[in-house]
Amino acid sequence: MEWTEAHAQMEEIAESLTDFWYKSLDDYPGYYLLEGTSPAGEDLCIEGSCDSPEEYVHTIAQDIKKRAEDYSVDKHVALWQDSAGKNGVPGIVTLVEDAQNIGKMLNDLSTQLDLV
Repeated sequence: MEWTEAHAQMEEIAESLTDFWYKSLDDYPGYYLLEGTSPAGEDLCIEGSCDSPEEYVHTIAQDIKKRAEDYSVDKHVALWQDSAGKNGVPGIVTLVEDAQNIGKMLNDLSTQLDLV
């Protein structure tokens, strides 16, 4: 399998994703980027790479599954709590709700890729 085939396969899968958009870069064949936006407007970027076109989709699915499993609402909120309500960062209640939604988005993405 060539990289163009691996990218085409992932692009086809990505058409069914609900919260994230897939991108690949021609100059970096094993690189991938999934972008999304949380309900409160936080930009979400998940990137990674793979050495083998045959394992490209599987590697992306495994990376997303690990991120979903490792995601912590508490840690995410802790990153933003000192800025809550300032400089465009929502208040703490919205931060907590958004962090919970991000966790759901990651789990949904993992499930969608797991079905492939």
